[in-house]
Amino acid sequence: MQGDAQSCRGRRRWAVAALVLVLAGAGFAAYEHRTRFHESVSGPYGAFPAPFGSGAPSAPSRVVRITDASAGTVVGGLSVHPLEDRVLARSRKQGVMTRDVRTGKVFWVYERSGTRVVGTATGDDYVVQWWDDGLLIAVDLRTGRPRWRVHTTGQGPQSEGLSVHGGRILAVAATGMAAYDAKDGTLLWGRRLPKGCQVSGRFSLAVGDVDTLNVEYCTRRQTVWGLDGRTGVVRWRLPYADHHTLAVVDDHTLAWGIDVPAVADVSGARPRIRELPRTELNTLYSQGVAAGGTGLIASVGSLGEADDVDARLIVRDPHDLRLRWSRKAAAGRRFGDPVVAGGRVYVVEQPPVDLLGDDSALPGPADLLVLDASSGALRHRRRLPHFPSPSLWDNTLVVWSADDGVVTLRWHRTAGSYTERLLVLAAPK
Repeated sequence: MQGDAQSCRGRRRWAVAALVLVLAGAGFAAYEHRTRFHESVSGPYGAFPAPFGSGAPSAPSRVVRITDASAGTVVGGLSVHPLEDRVLARSRKQGVMTRDVRTGKVFWVYERSGTRVVGTATGDDYVVQWWDDGLLIAVDLRTGRPRWRVHTTGQGPQSEGLSVHGGRILAVAATGMAAYDAKDGTLLWGRRLPKGCQVSGRFSLAVGDVDTLNVEYCTRRQTVWGLDGRTGVVRWRLPYADHHTLAVVDDHTLAWGIDVPAVADVSGARPRIRELPRTELNTLYSQGVAAGGTGLIASVGSLGEADDVDARLIVRDPHDLRLRWSRKAAAGRRFGDPVVAGGRVYVVEQPPVDLLGDDSALPGPADLLVLDASSGALRHRRRLPHFPSPSLWDNTLVVWSADDGVVTLRWHRTAGSYTERLLVLAAPK
């Protein structure tokens, strides 16, 4: 009996000691969470919102929501709202908030104080943010809690932006780019530019297993570098004129161009470039090209002097730039930038720009068209609800994305940027 009592007391002591260790660990985690990193998390509130589907919807006719002015994108059943402003004082909290797309209710909020967000990107199940104190933090999309934190090499205040390529997170700074493992934040590689060179543009594209980096100043023309996604070694260099129009056609082909569309096969060490035949140089392009990895190039422009500059949707073969098909907008109408996804082309047909008119009248009667990418046949048309532009200069309604069972639209500004509010459409219930 005495032995049993001693054994029982021993087990209690071990249990108490274990509990103390657990509480100490939890206390240290809370200290790091609230004090060392100046973080706060509220939520999640309720069950995780389910996505609307997978891939691009074939008939997006149901209006789900018009988001508030801070929405960045839609991932599954959540809208992601970066809480960032580079001109705000560091005493103000910044971070990211998610909302249930169906209800508009806040799902969770992650914030930090004493620092500023300099870049935000989303993966399939996380949001990653770069801060001007050098921290790169991945936040779990289901809980709003940090998965991992890593210190970058002092690039934060001069950062250009973040991109997510599958399992890699690309942090683009003024003087180079680094890749981090999305699972745990491990640095995969870093590439600094030679003296005199500088990064141009806040994004990187994935072309197969290659990550692109836009470089300028050290050469006569802007150049796209193709960096090996595993090592960061330069695989190829591609000179071109306008990186804002660059699009991925497939795992070894890039397309770009406004006045003269061009494509490049980057499967080898020296890209093979093909431009539109000189006999077709009367073709004008308004906003570049969209490809969506489908093996087709879609653009909005004109085919000759009889067309207005944004009155025709044009689809070409990327290998020889041969015209596959085109569609002319209805009389007195024009197209916004298209998106190619799931074997379809998504584009908004809308009234012309009226820079002298009343901005409250925009957008007028606008329609979302869903066209077969191979033939151009109309598969679906949806008259859009009233979705007023924020100002007279936000004057072209464009398709932003087509994935996770929804299509999102936003306004394109005359200066080239985009508004943050989203119109979200899904298939009927």
